[in-house]
Amino acid sequence: MKHGLLLINTGSPANPTPKAVREYLKKFLMDPHVIDLPWILRAALVYGIILPRRPKKTAVAYQKIWTSNGSPLVHHSTTLAQKLEQEINRPVAVGMSYGTPTIASAIDTLLSQNCTQIHLLPLFPHSAQATTGSAIQHTKQILKNKAKLHLIPPFYKHPAYIKLLAQSIKTRSEHLLISYHGLPLRHLKKMKSPTYLEQCTATTNALIKAANLDPRFVHTAFQSRMGRTAWIQPYTTDLLQQLPKQGVKNLSILAPSFFCDGLETLEELHLQAKEIFLQAGGKTFHPIPCPNSSPAAVACLKEIASLD
Repeated sequence: MKHGLLLINTGSPANPTPKAVREYLKKFLMDPHVIDLPWILRAALVYGIILPRRPKKTAVAYQKIWTSNGSPLVHHSTTLAQKLEQEINRPVAVGMSYGTPTIASAIDTLLSQNCTQIHLLPLFPHSAQATTGSAIQHTKQILKNKAKLHLIPPFYKHPAYIKLLAQSIKTRSEHLLISYHGLPLRHLKKMKSPTYLEQCTATTNALIKAANLDPRFVHTAFQSRMGRTAWIQPYTTDLLQQLPKQGVKNLSILAPSFFCDGLETLEELHLQAKEIFLQAGGKTFHPIPCPNSSPAAVACLKEIASLD
């Protein structure tokens, strides 16, 4: 039996243009795991409201973070897979739930190397239907019975991941804002324990203990809210405006929901969040990068995947 590792991330438009962003958003938002409305309502929302308005604005956001290597998220994810493959000496492939490289192409890569056992590791530390749920279902539909699938559990409190986060905040401001990706409350209510919120709380508590942080200087919020429905609170944007009024002038921000930097970190946090905080009266703002494909990140995933 030959074992292979399949990494999955959300994905990215092919390029930072309104047309490419529109195609990406169409695939992303029409996934019932992401917008859990009946098809007719989801289609009305996506095609009638979101797609006519959002692609141009989102394309501008992507243009701010695009590099000579293309999408940062795709570049970091593929580089991570390459380095991890060298480290564990087993086939590793990466697929995107939306965009390229596709999950189907990643599975083909592993099957072409005669992998009969595929271990699925979504690059989402916390479990939610819009991320891990979608990735698992897409993988099962594509793989079918071509190889045996093994699901690696969410690693939100895995000692290796908590250690990785603790290392990343060694140089930080006195106050730390931990910003998790948000989730509609209706998604949260459908989950069994541990819910997404409980998982995020577990990550925060484990990090406070591992890094010996003073809880008084640790703040938690949730970002990337979309639409008018209620999401998990407090919202990151609100807290960024409130903290300077509470005397917090120097702030570091950490995004444990993301293993690789992308739009939600590089543009939403590193740029937008900084502007909000400084305009509200803050003095210094220190965004902490995601693990990406650093040696520490590779070592962390090697332990989590534990294929040796």
